[in-house]
Amino acid sequence: MSRSTFSSRDGMSLIEVMISLSVISVGLMAMFGAMGTAHDVATTTANRERLKTVIQVESEIIQAQVQAHGVEVLTDTFLRDMCIANVAGLTPVGTTPVITVAATPSTDPSYLTGSSATNFKAVTFTATWQGGTFKRAYYYAKRA
Repeated sequence: MSRSTFSSRDGMSLIEVMISLSVISVGLMAMFGAMGTAHDVATTTANRERLKTVIQVESEIIQAQVQAHGVEVLTDTFLRDMCIANVAGLTPVGTTPVITVAATPSTDPSYLTGSSATNFKAVTFTATWQGGTFKRAYYYAKRA
C-alpha cells in the first residue's frame, strides 16, 4: 500500500477562501440592490397606472357635464367636489387630497380650431402621494 502525501498545492488556502467569499458577497449585494430597485420601479408603475384609471374616469365625468352644461360648469366648487381624498394603495401627504383638480382658460389646444378662448378650458389633474407626483391635463369644450 502506498501512502498519499499532501503537497502544498492540494486544497485551497485560507486566503483563497476569503477572496472567494468576498467576490460572492459583492455579487449577492449587487443582486439584492437590483431587486430593491426593481420593486420600487414596479410599485411606482402600478401607482401611476392606478392613477391613470381614476383620472380617466374623472375626466369622463367632467366631459359629460361639459357636454350637458358647457364649460361654465367647471367652477371651483364643482372641481373641488371632483377631488379625491384617498386612492387605494396610496398614502396622502398630510391633509391634501391625493388627486386635486383645477381648471384654467386655455388658448392653445390645436385640435379645437375655430373656438374662441372662452369656449374651452384646460383641466389639470394633479396626484400627490407619499412617494410621487403625477400630472395629467385635458382640454374641454362643448361640442356643437
